Amino acid sequence: MKAGRIVLALAVLVLALTALGGCSGGSRPVSSCSECNDNANWQAKEYCVTGPSSQLYCANPCYNPIHCTADHRCVPLLDQGTTWDNRQMTRWVCMPGTYYTGLKEVRRMGGDCGQANYACGAAETCLWDDDVADPSGVAYYCADACASNPECLTGCCTQAVGGDYYCSPEVYCL
Repeated sequence: MKAGRIVLALAVLVLALTALGGCSGGSRPVSSCSECNDNANWQAKEYCVTGPSSQLYCANPCYNPIHCTADHRCVPLLDQGTTWDNRQMTRWVCMPGTYYTGLKEVRRMGGDCGQANYACGAAETCLWDDDVADPSGVAYYCADACASNPECLTGCCTQAVGGDYYCSPEVYCL
């Protein structure tokens, strides 16, 4: 009886998270950035990014992996010319996970990595950049250590202030 209540509570929690905007972001291959849609709902917005093999995608924004469907990952990619937002900057978007299997990650955090609810995983390191256009003035990342660009899902392995190398958003390798 107790196990049934736990399963029911978990099912209600999953449904609530989905209703609040979790697990719904995806992407679609397109031939032109003009195919990407703007919408009042941030998850219905699509940014134009380039995926593997130089294929253009219209991809939903994400803040962390929970915003993407189960088969997608939240990755930082350079905007290739989204027509409804002309700031060509790094966009965190949901992209097909199959492209990034076995690659090391960098994840944007919603707050300071030192806060309990924003802690990085055991194999990750908390990095921050105080030279960003983020409203808070600082962007925090959880990143895997790396030795070369091809190891990272972003294709970018950069040296941090301490001298070690970590996967980073691709803008740091341009």
